[in-house]
Amino acid sequence: MPLTRVGYWLPRPEDTPFHGLIWPGTVVDEDWDPEERALIINHLKNSTTHTRWMGYSGCRFCGKLNGTRCFTDGKYIFPEGYAHYLEEHGVKPPAEFIEHVRNFPPEVLAELILHRKTNEELWATWEDRIKNHTGCPVKGTGCSDDDRDTPYCLVRWESGSSSGGPRCQHHRDTYWGLLKEEDNRHKAALRQLGEQFDLDFTGIYRF
Repeated sequence: MPLTRVGYWLPRPEDTPFHGLIWPGTVVDEDWDPEERALIINHLKNSTTHTRWMGYSGCRFCGKLNGTRCFTDGKYIFPEGYAHYLEEHGVKPPAEFIEHVRNFPPEVLAELILHRKTNEELWATWEDRIKNHTGCPVKGTGCSDDDRDTPYCLVRWESGSSSGGPRCQHHRDTYWGLLKEEDNRHKAALRQLGEQFDLDFTGIYRF
């Protein structure tokens, strides 16, 4: 089932619309109902990763770096920064997208939220696991640098706007293995729900 694009824009306001692309300034609605806007923003932020790109998209209004991914809810696909346009610039999505969100199955949204939270929740569990041991549970007491207060297995990789697993080589494979197990579990649940509600989650991934 092909996904429907929403929230993709022309590079410049003077450009001629093509392939459904428009300038975001043409769909600004400062009087949009705030409760409905909050509902749509929550939906956008809790959808899941479909595609990753090797660079940032800049906001057409303010230039803010607006993410490196495309998200999907199983029917629509949209840029990671689409929610920014709604929050900061009053952009209003098409009526059919708003209606789609209003009728979106709550059990699918709940699973999407769990899928998005997997990384941070696993990291919180990881921190507890490390802090409840004397030093590193794999290496004994040799996990900290001499001038570092925090065990190296609690120092995270940083990539763009996202935080990854531990820098400690002895823990990295273990951490990412646990994350992949959780990720695959959520993917399987989303795909099952997709079959039930005619949504397409076959292309989603986290890594």
